[in-house]
Amino acid sequence: MQLPLWIVIPFILLLLSLCVGPLSPKWWHRLETPILISVTLLTIFGFIQSWGVSLSVAHIQHVLAYEYIPFVVLIYTLYTVSTSLKISLSGEPTTAKNALFLLLGGSFASVIGTTGASMLLIYPFLKWNRKHPHKTHLTIFFMLIISNVGGSLTPLGDPPLFIGFLQGVPFEWPLFNLYQKFSFTLLSLVGIFVLCDIYFRQFQTISLNHLKRALTLEWENMRSVKPKETYSPFQIHINGKPQIIFIPLIILVLVFCSDAKDPLFLREGLLLLISTTSHIIDRKYDGFLSKKGHWLPVLEVCRVFFAIFICVSPISLMLQQGLTGPFAAVLKFANSNGTPNTHLYYWMTGIFSAFLDNAPTYLIFFKMIGGSAQDIIQNNNVTLQAVSISSIFFGAMTYIGNAPNFMVRSIAKQHDIEMPSFLGYMGWTCVILLPIVTIVQLLWF
Repeated sequence: MQLPLWIVIPFILLLLSLCVGPLSPKWWHRLETPILISVTLLTIFGFIQSWGVSLSVAHIQHVLAYEYIPFVVLIYTLYTVSTSLKISLSGEPTTAKNALFLLLGGSFASVIGTTGASMLLIYPFLKWNRKHPHKTHLTIFFMLIISNVGGSLTPLGDPPLFIGFLQGVPFEWPLFNLYQKFSFTLLSLVGIFVLCDIYFRQFQTISLNHLKRALTLEWENMRSVKPKETYSPFQIHINGKPQIIFIPLIILVLVFCSDAKDPLFLREGLLLLISTTSHIIDRKYDGFLSKKGHWLPVLEVCRVFFAIFICVSPISLMLQQGLTGPFAAVLKFANSNGTPNTHLYYWMTGIFSAFLDNAPTYLIFFKMIGGSAQDIIQNNNVTLQAVSISSIFFGAMTYIGNAPNFMVRSIAKQHDIEMPSFLGYMGWTCVILLPIVTIVQLLWF
């Protein structure tokens, strides 16, 4: 039976709430749970009204078992392992060393996820730069590089890619298909950071002569050899090193337990075993996970994405109906002449990812391409690249585009760093990131 068109309204209300709600924390804290429950129940009511109880329950069970539970188990495992590590930095935080840190952190984010990398690295990064004369741009570039762009190479890196993995996209696909866009964007952002950091360290008014002089000074500082008694090398100290072994174990589980023929929840069971072992080791050494309130970020993700997966499922079903479904006009617009318009997919996915959560945005446009993951990779691989990379990159355009953004902003404010407003941050990203993602589209899509 056809689903009623009004069943998409709960999803729209949910995304609008996630977009506007965090801007008023006191209001959102009181109403978040009632809103999540209301939109979820309204969607379930729409299913029951159209399909009856038995079919509706079967569909919801399928969504939870094959999409929601694998998603939250991976998030929980990555969070447990990453927060069990503790990093400290030594040495003078020069521009070059900060750039190296961002470069390494951006690459590391694809291994433990942008949320895990942000939680692990933001505290030592801010502490290391506590004497920096201007810290706002440090936090902004941290968000752009580590909290967003860095998660482009594996399904572990960013939620959209893991959603794709759950839909059947091979684990290694992002690495072999997105590395060029990732490398270009990462190096571009690090290069712009170097210019900004040199400027903020040296001058309060900018000119070409000032910039040339600042670059010369930085180059001389890098070439100069300090006396041994004053030389302080850049070093990264890691506490909780036994936890590192769990990272390759997570990757092995995902790679070798991704076959649909595997027993249900085998992958999730192994991931939970890894996270439980990590948690036990962390508690033994009185680590981060033994502190009060440490599970709040994970619980927040579980609550919000439960509603998202339920509310987005009717839209996915409607999109699967193709040109005979209620979204026929949208599909015709996005798939001119019967083939996906890659430029349009890139910008539409990006714009929606900037103002909505990038994970459900990715899922919607993935479904719009049409067909199974294998069919999409074989026939529309470039379009899938466009959807994947834009959902990640554009998630950095606003505070609400990707979950770590607001988290890093809150931590920075706790360190008395003056952060820009919602529109102010968009001003920064439009100047820094928007030209880069435009070049990415011109070069590859």
